[in-house]
Amino acid sequence: KLSIDVQVAGGIAVTTMDMIFYNNSYTVLEGELNFPLGEGQNISRFAMDINGVMRDGVVVEKSKGQETFEAIVRRGVDPGLLEMTEGNNFRARIFPINMFSEKHIIISYEEELSVTQGRSAYMLPLKFAEKVDEFKLRIDVRGENAPDQGQKRSLKINFKKNNGGHIAEINKKNYVPSQDLQFYISDKNEPAIL
Repeated sequence: KLSIDVQVAGGIAVTTMDMIFYNNSYTVLEGELNFPLGEGQNISRFAMDINGVMRDGVVVEKSKGQETFEAIVRRGVDPGLLEMTEGNNFRARIFPINMFSEKHIIISYEEELSVTQGRSAYMLPLKFAEKVDEFKLRIDVRGENAPDQGQKRSLKINFKKNNGGHIAEINKKNYVPSQDLQFYISDKNEPAIL
């Protein structure tokens, strides 16, 4: 299951990915999630469900994090490790994912939107290779100017005016997110030229 929440206000976007992974095997598994971020995007939250409670992670040096992860795994406890690998790419190691059980992970990141020709641009990569059983996307853009997707090929969404902003939502079952999502917000009161 994948639920994505995007909050945009004052040129800052906060994207939260709430993910549930299911182990449908008779074996306890260790999971690995590769999470690339774009330039200027920074992780603001990493949390994992441990015994029914979402536990937020803390930032530590890479060597300390790996050492702690290995020590906790040896005790049979549920650790989660999010480490920066190369560039602005992150990898989360999750153990254990018990047989026929779910593992719940939340990752949030923040970014200052780039501005070109009086428009702020937001882009969310969504090219998945496999089907997601439940896919939810909610975008809340604060401000009077309605977001516009322009002419570029993008996952199509419909924004509706709502309490000082614009909201778009998608809810799908058995869905393969195969197109990136991109939209623009005009920073002026005049229409943006696309």
